[in-house]
Amino acid sequence: MDEIDEMTMNVGLVRDLLEKRSWSWATLAREMGINKSTMNRVVRGETLPGRKFIFALIDVFPQHAAKLFVPVPRKVRTIEPAEESAA
Repeated sequence: MDEIDEMTMNVGLVRDLLEKRSWSWATLAREMGINKSTMNRVVRGETLPGRKFIFALIDVFPQHAAKLFVPVPRKVRTIEPAEESAA
């Protein structure tokens, strides 16, 4: 199993939870007390959630705390044969 360095939001699960409450991502951001742009960057995978984000999301959906975040495996760069011979 690969080592895990970081966690990211389980966007699919959170999207389902938002639909059940008829909430938008903006509503969730407001409920969490975070900026909408931060929410958008996390949802798009441009940034990982920080400590405040993590605890705020758990506060909103405490019954789903164990599934709200998923591991981000380390990225491994593959070397193409042409790159190997040039090295």
